[in-house]
Amino acid sequence: MTSQLPASTRRKVLATGAWATPVLVLAAPALPASASTTLVPDLTVSGPPVVANGGAFTYELRNVGDVPTDGSPITFTVSKPDSGTLTVGTLPAGWSSTTDADGNIVFSSTAVVNVYASPADAVMFPFTFTPSTTTTPSPAPTVTGIISAGSGGESDGTNNAITTSLPAADLTVKVTSSSPTPEFNVPIDMFYTFTNVGTAATTGQVTFRIRIPPIGLGTFTATAIPPGFTLTTTTGSYYFFTSDQVLQPDESVTFTYSYTNTYGGTGIVSFSAIVVPHPVGSSEPTTTAQASPLRW
Repeated sequence: MTSQLPASTRRKVLATGAWATPVLVLAAPALPASASTTLVPDLTVSGPPVVANGGAFTYELRNVGDVPTDGSPITFTVSKPDSGTLTVGTLPAGWSSTTDADGNIVFSSTAVVNVYASPADAVMFPFTFTPSTTTTPSPAPTVTGIISAGSGGESDGTNNAITTSLPAADLTVKVTSSSPTPEFNVPIDMFYTFTNVGTAATTGQVTFRIRIPPIGLGTFTATAIPPGFTLTTTTGSYYFFTSDQVLQPDESVTFTYSYTNTYGGTGIVSFSAIVVPHPVGSSEPTTTAQASPLRW
């Protein structure tokens, strides 16, 4: 049989010894993207890290997740401080509170908490802390608020707690002298040292009261008044000094008076001072009137 290919084509085939074979490439069909992502709520709580010298503060619960809570119970527990008193303000709508056997406050609700978009979506828990008037704990007492795991259908427990430290100032006074006994007509120095032994700085005004010895037993004259203190009142028996000066923890101020015994006989001379108490939340909420007498 005679080939029907042109002579030029027959020469190319003879030269290569093979026919070119076309290749067909088939692409695999694209698979649809998975649509199984789970949307969940995520409750978190925030509040102040420190509340000094007592007063009001608020814990704020928010849903920072993808969807509202599912209506299952939400439990939020606030611990009892080691000292002082923690009281609760007006409860959020739909919430109740009880106190457990350890004195912790347990809040609960099945109300739905929407995803936070504005302050109206937050759940607010108001508190007031009153420091102890009899003890000065160190370190300062704390309270901790914890959202129970799984509350409202959430699954992220890493942002469910807040701790607040509750330090307070506490002013005390000590009276000392430069001589153990006053001699007739010989001046001695009397030192009235007021110290903040608390865990927070003072705020507001402080008032110290120094007792004046009986005039007939000697002379009593101020020789050193701490900067910033003003003699505001003098009665027949006391000097009152006030100041807005802040006293940090462990900081002291000392008033120095010179006393001269001008009484020739024997008797008792009493020297004392007190910290005048202030309302809670002022300069020294943990202090009652504390006298420090020194007698001869």
